[in-house]
Amino acid sequence: MIKLINKQKLSFEIDVNKIPTSKNLEIYLKMYNKERSQYLFNGDDNQILFTALKKNRSLIKSIAKRMNQKITIIGKINKGYKKNLIKLDNKPQNLTNFKGYSHKF
Repeated sequence: MIKLINKQKLSFEIDVNKIPTSKNLEIYLKMYNKERSQYLFNGDDNQILFTALKKNRSLIKSIAKRMNQKITIIGKINKGYKKNLIKLDNKPQNLTNFKGYSHKF
């Protein structure tokens, strides 16, 4: 994510608490007292992540509703070289803790 966005002179903010998760994952986390953030960046993405201009939100929501597709706003894109930010419980987190999944062959 960081590699792609920095080539466009942009930065991002992501709120980890807004990332949708399955009911099964939520049950597992509660049952075993696990941290949600440990399981959100391990691959097996089940939703499409995309960006859109704020002015297009109504159109996108309308199309999603017609297609019975849930859409969740989890962050925003900022113009310029601001600091990329991942928030958890409204507190900035160290980006190195959220590297994503790396396949090992």
